[in-house]
Amino acid sequence: GTGTTKASGRMDRRFATGATLQVNGLLQAVRIDRQREEVVGSFTDMLALPFNDILENEDRDRYTAELSTDYNFPVGDGKNVTVLGGFNWEKEIRDRTVRDNLLEDSPIVFEQDRTDLRLEAIGRSVFDWALSSKSSVQIGFEGAFNSQRTEFELLRLEDGVLTPAPIFNSNGTVEEYRGELFTSTTRTMWDVLTVEAGLAVEKSQITQTGTDVDSSRSLTFIKPSLTTFLDITGNTKVIFSAGRDVDQLDFSEFVSSISERDEELEAGNPDLLPERSWDVDLGVEYRLAGGAGVLNLNSFYRYVEDASGRREFESLVSQPSNIGNGYEYGIEAEASLQLSQIGLWSGVFTSRYLRRETSVDDPLTGLARPFDSTPDWEIEIEYNHDVNFPLKNGALEFKYTQEAQTFVHDVNYIEAYNDGPQLRVGYAGQINDSVNFNFSVTNVLNSKPERDRQLFTLSPDLQQS
Repeated sequence: GTGTTKASGRMDRRFATGATLQVNGLLQAVRIDRQREEVVGSFTDMLALPFNDILENEDRDRYTAELSTDYNFPVGDGKNVTVLGGFNWEKEIRDRTVRDNLLEDSPIVFEQDRTDLRLEAIGRSVFDWALSSKSSVQIGFEGAFNSQRTEFELLRLEDGVLTPAPIFNSNGTVEEYRGELFTSTTRTMWDVLTVEAGLAVEKSQITQTGTDVDSSRSLTFIKPSLTTFLDITGNTKVIFSAGRDVDQLDFSEFVSSISERDEELEAGNPDLLPERSWDVDLGVEYRLAGGAGVLNLNSFYRYVEDASGRREFESLVSQPSNIGNGYEYGIEAEASLQLSQIGLWSGVFTSRYLRRETSVDDPLTGLARPFDSTPDWEIEIEYNHDVNFPLKNGALEFKYTQEAQTFVHDVNYIEAYNDGPQLRVGYAGQINDSVNFNFSVTNVLNSKPERDRQLFTLSPDLQQS
């Protein structure tokens, strides 16, 4: 079972000087208690492979504390400063035990103990200066500290005794200090064309210390950007943007782990680089008369450097890695309609459709394949209907989502995932001026996730390559 305990709070204040302050806080504890039973056997040859009943118990506790602030204050005519701050602390404790019920006294054959402690602190300061009604300048700085400390132990049954398994890079601490200086300028020309140009420089220092790894490296990225808005008819805009994007690293991939479903060891990689891409978008936005809705159509292309994937590690297991360069392109359509503005009832209808193609060369075969965990298409349809009974300001919500199957490519298998269509139904309303009510039911269609794994054996030529 799963249990969640959560407490959150928010404070807003406006000062006589025109400054505003917002503070948000969250405390949350999530406990997952899971049991899984597997029956393995051969229906064709009962003597060669007798049935084997295995029971798995897993306890996972996750504790989270978050605090964020947003302070905005004017510093002169047309000048404004915004200061943002955030702090996130998370501790996750996970214990897994696997027993073989058919062996004598049901001994433990596998035990995993893992503790992850994550910390993130970030501060951001932005100075906005409206030079005139048609031009403005923005200058800012962001600093961040991220860390993850992992303690991971794996015990296996050997000769009747639970023995620690030697695992490379299973314990350690990863820390990152990151700073970014950015500036942008916006100018409107001929009353129909707005151009926004920006430049950011990001620099980070990453260190990892532990039982098997002691490393340090510096990364520097320059991120230019350009966005233009062309107002064609007043209701129709053409939007073009191009720029450089850099993803953030996932520190959990820096240390070794065990896959949840298959108990397969995955080595950590202390040398991971973030994915980087050159992005180009071209879209059209059309606003219906009278505020009845918005229609958007956008095409995009991304050239991705150091795409994420998996490679072989020491001929035994795989590890998350950078597998080379690839690309992604596609089209996305969105629609939002205020039904009351077109003579119908009080409701809001929104929809989104995304179609994409991705490609990267597989590091093992050298053949082109899709990006991991990236669906070829996505559909999202949502409808909200105002219902002021039994609660005031009430609304019914229906949300349908579906996406194409996704793939994960490893050194000796390819997995296909299909979650099926999802439908969420909810109702929210206001009990009184200070108490709100929210109720929802997820997976109304009772979709069951599917996973297909295709295993293969490496040929001698591929093993040597």
